[in-house]
Amino acid sequence: RVDLESPRGRRAEERRAAAQAAEVVVGTRSVLRLFGPGSLGLAAFVSPDQLLGLPDFRAAERAFALFWAAAERVRPDGHLLIQTRNPGHYAVAAVSRQDREAFYKPELKFRAELGYPPFRRLALVTVAGAEPATGARLADRIAAALGAVPSLTAYPPRADRRQRAWRIVVKGGDELPRLLEDAFGDPEIGALRSRGIMTVEVDPVEWPS
Repeated sequence: RVDLESPRGRRAEERRAAAQAAEVVVGTRSVLRLFGPGSLGLAAFVSPDQLLGLPDFRAAERAFALFWAAAERVRPDGHLLIQTRNPGHYAVAAVSRQDREAFYKPELKFRAELGYPPFRRLALVTVAGAEPATGARLADRIAAALGAVPSLTAYPPRADRRQRAWRIVVKGGDELPRLLEDAFGDPEIGALRSRGIMTVEVDPVEWPS
């Protein structure tokens, strides 16, 4: 059993060597890095539905990329098994058919309908206050102020698991960075920012759950 994301140093090297010599390896997605193309007789995913259900618009894309990477490591006479409750999902079907286009077409349609990249740009605004109640109030007011800006769509704040920070997703067009800069230069929002901690990430690569 291997998890390359945790141990380091000599212990990690020993685990890598043991995994490469083993007949059966159980691990996280990082274990695929140990094996080259066409080197596996079987690759299997046990209940990967949680990957498809993550609250991230890139969830299907990342699941598809992981499935495809595993398929590339299976030799021609080998097998790729995906145990899922949703075998009709286009990410699973595309890998089964070995057809990238079968993934991209429905994925682009989904993103176009909901206004996700590449059709619109996103920003992630994170707000925290000295006390949870203060942070929640700041997040609500900032979301309302951003939502009042023409061409911007600001969604209601969502608290993290520890109720210490609130995240606001903002959608906009190509002018999103300029509109955010103008909005945060407004005296009202500036006063709100001074009462807490706020970070803004435009076109975030990682999407927190």
